[in-house]
Amino acid sequence: MNGNTGAGAGPLDRLAGIVEFVSSLDRRLLSAFEALDEMKRELGELGSLRSAGDELVADIRRRIDVFDRRAHADLDELKRALLEKLDQVDMRLIDARLDRIETTMANIETATVNLNKTMAGSVEALPAWMTRKIKAEGEKVASEMNESP
Repeated sequence: MNGNTGAGAGPLDRLAGIVEFVSSLDRRLLSAFEALDEMKRELGELGSLRSAGDELVADIRRRIDVFDRRAHADLDELKRALLEKLDQVDMRLIDARLDRIETTMANIETATVNLNKTMAGSVEALPAWMTRKIKAEGEKVASEMNESP
């Protein structure tokens, strides 16, 4: 609209302002309708995407159900096999074996403690032994050097 439309403007100016307003309104309405058409197209594309997503989710659920059935069947089979094997085990033999294992473990523990005590004593005695050994070797070498012409 031009600046001449107002209370002091003439009828032609006012009519020109109305025509300008109507023509711009027409362009605005066309632009709004175009935007609505574009939104409709995009929503249609989203609808197909949603449909594809729904199909994908349904396929994944079917696959999970199949996997669950297989896993449960395999676990049931393993459970049956394990129970059959456990039925074949003579618990009296296992008790005797466990007793022998416990005795062996006690013997190993005793031997380990004795070995630790022996090693501790050896480590404490090692410096004195090394000193005596080195002195003896040194004296031997020194006496050999004195004896040779």
